[in-house]
Amino acid sequence: MKPLLDNVSPPPLPRGASLALLGRTVFFAVGLGGALALSSGCSDDGGGDVELCRAPGTICTIVGNGDPAFDGDLRPALESALYWPMDIAYAADGRGYLLDWQNHRVRRLAGGRLETVMGNDFVGDGPRDQSDLTPAGAPGISVELNHPTDLLVLPDGAVAVASWHNHKIRRLDVTTGKVTVLIGTGPGATGDNGPAKSALLNQPKSIALDKHGNLYITDSRNQKIRCIDAASGTIRTVAGSGRYAFAGDGGGPLEASFAMQQASDNPEPGGNIAFGPDGALYLADTYNDRIRRIDLAKAVVTTVAGNGVAGYAGDLGAAVDARLNKPRDLAFGPDGRLYIADTNNHRVRIVDLATGVIDTAVGDGIPGFSGDRGPARAARLHKPFGVAFDGEGNLVVTDTFNNRIRKVAR
Repeated sequence: MKPLLDNVSPPPLPRGASLALLGRTVFFAVGLGGALALSSGCSDDGGGDVELCRAPGTICTIVGNGDPAFDGDLRPALESALYWPMDIAYAADGRGYLLDWQNHRVRRLAGGRLETVMGNDFVGDGPRDQSDLTPAGAPGISVELNHPTDLLVLPDGAVAVASWHNHKIRRLDVTTGKVTVLIGTGPGATGDNGPAKSALLNQPKSIALDKHGNLYITDSRNQKIRCIDAASGTIRTVAGSGRYAFAGDGGGPLEASFAMQQASDNPEPGGNIAFGPDGALYLADTYNDRIRRIDLAKAVVTTVAGNGVAGYAGDLGAAVDARLNKPRDLAFGPDGRLYIADTNNHRVRIVDLATGVIDTAVGDGIPGFSGDRGPARAARLHKPFGVAFDGEGNLVVTDTFNNRIRKVAR
């Protein structure tokens, strides 16, 4: 089994947790007025707390009991253990899917309870018979995973999963429960201008779709962004020189250099992407402590947040002058603003791209867990790796090292 994330000592498993699961993130999909509401929708100690959780700007836990463990499926969401969840996504049918990173599972929230839909008790790369490489696919719970890092709900309702240490993108048919491999057979950096099925990736972290259905992948260890053409099925590099560096602002995407993740065997994964309402691709350039905007139509790269110095500074000023600290995810809210998981600052930052001003949306910057049923800015987070929005426009934060998913009411 590979070591855990660099320079991080995992907390001990609670009594009764399976040692086979040691070393196991979060893409979870739920309209919070739907399935999740069946499990209270927030941490509820009585006395009107549910109503408090609906007050605008209030933060509440919606999944996770805080224990770093796997304690089985079909438990209520708030009573379930997660182990370093990493990000969140939402399906059109209101069901939630989440990546339970250190448990090496994709889990679904249905009827207010969690169930595993991909992955099992073993760390590996697919089913033992490799049937996920065939068109028929393999049952999701037979597919061993090694640190899945991102989820994307596809237009047909299937879920694509970036499996980081497997160097693959897999597809889950949520109707049949079968899984197939979309791309990747092992680590590498080959295949451009050929069929995507023959290409090799190296620790793909994040996936995104453009309005034409083309699939974009952060090939993080290769320091490139690659695209699978929806019509032809071919793959090509669309951004990134392949060098771990900061360079290229004002120039073309292929000449730009990124630092999505460090080159060590087990870095903390970085380099998430999202398309903005302007059609441009935005990248959390994690180890450059910046957010980069990649305008593929005009072929130009710019920085929209972060001055490249790791730290916390700049709120209510120009985002390009602000300090970020290892931003790892980003998402656009229903208000059109850019929300950033400023992971090592233990905050969620927000950028108004119309004015260029940055501010803090969630977190007081002190690592810890507190603040449920109170103002989001006063809450304490511990290395949030993911941000997303549910079907009602509420901000959902993957509070990774607190082993919880938390919601900020709109």
